[in-house]
Amino acid sequence: MNIIDYPFIKIGKAPSRPVLFIRLMSPKGFQDLPALIDTGAAQCCLPAGFAEILGLIPTQPKVRWPVRALRRLMRRIGLARIPAPLPTSGTTKTMRTAGGKVDACVHDCGLQVWNTHEYFNGKIIAVHVVPAIPVYFMPSLQEALLGVSFFNEHTLTIDYKDKRFSIRQASPP
Repeated sequence: MNIIDYPFIKIGKAPSRPVLFIRLMSPKGFQDLPALIDTGAAQCCLPAGFAEILGLIPTQPKVRWPVRALRRLMRRIGLARIPAPLPTSGTTKTMRTAGGKVDACVHDCGLQVWNTHEYFNGKIIAVHVVPAIPVYFMPSLQEALLGVSFFNEHTLTIDYKDKRFSIRQASPP
């Protein structure tokens, strides 16, 4: 991926910031959205509502029942054996954020990055495709964040004075 001198973008009332337009994909759907480049975030994170839009099943923390209580409940409802857990497509992980700890639902998603120059001219051209990357869906998050895990094979240059940024494929060691 070579993105050279992309302009900062103003979205809503926030100041101009380094933003990429992306398509996030799951086996059941996709969503196009702007994502803020966040060098302070370790992972790619999205508001939890996007998991539902993408058709992903939100995971629930596992509940451990005492064996006796489970057997009594099973007899009461007429079950002969313990039912299999409901299928889920991700895991739950506790994350540390600037606002404190939060439980995030993690799913592997595909991700495409659009050419921002062409995007504003009405053309959608992918400049980078990631077949699978862990995405952390967080209930308290307000915007999509592309964290360091997305950039670990690239060189990111942010020019705050000129409000431009570039992402280049890292040179081999």
